Amino acid sequence: MQDFDFENWSELHSSDPAEFERKREAALQEFIEQANPDSRLMLEQTLFTLQMHKQKAKSPLQSAIFASNLMWESFGKLRTSMEEARSVFEEARPSLSLVGGKQMSQIDNIVNGWAAGVPVAHAEDGANDGMEGSDAGGQMTAPAVRQSGGARIIAFPGRR
Repeated sequence: MQDFDFENWSELHSSDPAEFERKREAALQEFIEQANPDSRLMLEQTLFTLQMHKQKAKSPLQSAIFASNLMWESFGKLRTSMEEARSVFEEARPSLSLVGGKQMSQIDNIVNGWAAGVPVAHAEDGANDGMEGSDAGGQMTAPAVRQSGGARIIAFPGRR
């Protein structure tokens, strides 16, 4: 579905609504199938929610308003996540110059991974043991990252 042509879709909707719906469903399924496997369940759930609300809606406008509200709610969550990530990054910035380029590279990888949709969580007390960037006693020597339950855990020196 990379070559979206609004005029063709609009014309199809006007001339053959049933065919438009069939193609729309096929395009949505193709998009979900091509998505990152970690994102598929969320996409399928969102699509299901929209389809169920579309069936219950009393008008196309009511359905569109629901979809718009869902989008803005998701946008708000994304904004909150971005603000949290920025705060963590700004807290870590003073220690970045102490270790040098390797640490900055790790931060860039973390931020880029987060931007690609990888959930981020902060390590809890004692969660640093055995993580890259920690010594034998679990003391942080550099930012460390580990996966836990689909979330990327980021631990910074001096941050608990």
